[in-house]
Amino acid sequence: MTKLAESQKHLQQYSQYAESCLVLLTTTRFLLSAEQVLLYSQELIKVSTELEEEISRNVEPLFEVTVLSKKDSATELAIEMLVNNSLPIEFTASKLSLKLAGDITNEIEFYCENQLLKPGSNMCRLICETSAPGNYVLDNIRMNVGKLVFTHYLLRETKKRTFRINEHPSTIKIQASLPKIVHIGGQDTILVQILTRQDSIENGVIRVKSLTDLLTLKPCDNTTGKILYRQETFLESTPQEDESTVTLDRVGEDYKLPSLPEQSLLRFTVPCEEFSTSHGKIGIVVEYTTKKGQNRTYSTTQEVDLSIPLTWSHKVYFQENCAFFKVHLECRSTAPIRIQTTSLNTTAEFELAQASKLNQLNTLLFPRQDMTVLYKLKRGAEYESRKTSHHFDLELAYCTLQDEIESTIIRRLHDLLKKEQLVQHASFLIPYMKQHIRQKVDLFSYGMTNTVTLGEFDSTSLEKLLMHDEESTAKTLLETMGQFFEMYQTIDMEEIEPDLGPYQQTLNIPMSAPVYELLCQVQLHHLEEGVVNIGSACPFKMVLKLADYWKPRQDRLPVELQYDIGIDGEQWLLSGRKRAHFTLDMDSTMEIHFMLVPLKTGFLPYPSVEITSDSLEQVGMCYVNGGKQLFVVPKENTTTIFLENPRPIINNIWRRESLDADISMYGSDSDSASDDSD
Repeated sequence: MTKLAESQKHLQQYSQYAESCLVLLTTTRFLLSAEQVLLYSQELIKVSTELEEEISRNVEPLFEVTVLSKKDSATELAIEMLVNNSLPIEFTASKLSLKLAGDITNEIEFYCENQLLKPGSNMCRLICETSAPGNYVLDNIRMNVGKLVFTHYLLRETKKRTFRINEHPSTIKIQASLPKIVHIGGQDTILVQILTRQDSIENGVIRVKSLTDLLTLKPCDNTTGKILYRQETFLESTPQEDESTVTLDRVGEDYKLPSLPEQSLLRFTVPCEEFSTSHGKIGIVVEYTTKKGQNRTYSTTQEVDLSIPLTWSHKVYFQENCAFFKVHLECRSTAPIRIQTTSLNTTAEFELAQASKLNQLNTLLFPRQDMTVLYKLKRGAEYESRKTSHHFDLELAYCTLQDEIESTIIRRLHDLLKKEQLVQHASFLIPYMKQHIRQKVDLFSYGMTNTVTLGEFDSTSLEKLLMHDEESTAKTLLETMGQFFEMYQTIDMEEIEPDLGPYQQTLNIPMSAPVYELLCQVQLHHLEEGVVNIGSACPFKMVLKLADYWKPRQDRLPVELQYDIGIDGEQWLLSGRKRAHFTLDMDSTMEIHFMLVPLKTGFLPYPSVEITSDSLEQVGMCYVNGGKQLFVVPKENTTTIFLENPRPIINNIWRRESLDADISMYGSDSDSASDDSD
């Protein structure tokens, strides 16, 4: 074997020579002398730089690698690894890397470059420049020495090691969610945000992929984004001068990223088809080059809440010179929500005369609870030129009570971790705190009392989550969380309100504007005064009149209409025509007489009336006194007598009735005497 190696070296067959050196140092090393082992070790390192292609071998038996522990701080994320070098020489490994595998898309790498390895044990510190927080399993170790690659697959081992990786402070951060303003009936989109923090992007691409069957993303040639500068979190607002608009072009399945400096935030939307699920999973992969020329890859999986906790409907009530626009809202979620503001954006053809007072107040809705907002409309300056396709936009801002609570608790937890220099654990403790809020905090109690009770600290569940951390780190985090629960056991609503802005969600709901070709005014009159008895006939008069406030008719021609009186058979009997056609012009009034017979006593509402037309598509009706009632009394009068001492009187009445019965049966003494005299 040694002669074969010498021949390969003489013929400059470096690949075969390197493989022969590896065989000599591994398989037949026990046959070599110490001088030969030193010689072939030097030759192996020397020839590794002259290879044309990579040669891959297992780490063992030349090296023994042991992963020790994770070392993270507020500024660095690292893993310490022990490398035992069995070669009798020291050399430099161009790169030593450790890969960890997470879920479907997450994979991170710890590495160090130009690592000096001396004979024996060597402590190596591998750092990670980009990471998504979560639990990761050790995947493989790779050591590059020139073109020689030594690998070791840790996933093949029976006992797998897991590390909890915190979010690196200098890496980018990605978030996917619904847009802050959701346009109902428009193109559905998913909002993607990239926060650079202490990192930067010179150029790169981003791939957004749906991992849920019921959520399908639609490809488009490009999308528009907005860059916000001097941003440290996703929730901060920014002045207008610190914004810029960019276009992200699509290349294959990816979108090209613009140049982003440090502490900048890129927001853009990805169109999607109408989704039929309340929750979706989005996979995002970013491959980019920093301004320092470093190539990096960031991947993450995001859970997106796609549910809208409200249902709505609207109805228009026309009057002779105005109209009332009623919006009905109902909470369909399992948790309470707070309606913060509502506003109706009308066109120039309409004037918003008056809005409901609830427009400006925070209104709390519990599940299956509803509310109504009224708007009073009048004709605007450009009403004559209006089109039938106009729509109003109802802007409705709301916030769930869960978001209200989370906004304050998470902010205070982040401040405490920053004070204790544990902010690197925020990406792990914040999801734990959100889960605690969902399970332990009573949202209904908070909605009724305006006070949040945080509940007891469950240290056992947190200990299970910290089982992959070092004992000292786990102990510190447990003490900090216990301190947090003691400090903020109860929180009042006054302390929560200032934090609600970033969590506010806005719905833009299109609603059809009132459009009618004709408005008919209906009024019922009872023609008799005085008491109305049950079963007696009551004469009524129905007055019909056309109003031209909403749709002036230039031709002034008569219009053929049809009325229909809605009779409740349990309350009224009708004598007359229930339904009939009639012709009416703009300058006349029609009176229709009929009789109604009440069948019940008490306050009976006037019958309903419906106006339709066979020639006109839309006919409105203004029922002037539709809510009026008629009081009906029974025919016989009754009197109620209250007695202070009823028992003696009842006894006297009984005795008198018995005496009268005896007299009628046997006759009186005076009657007998008169009969005898006769």
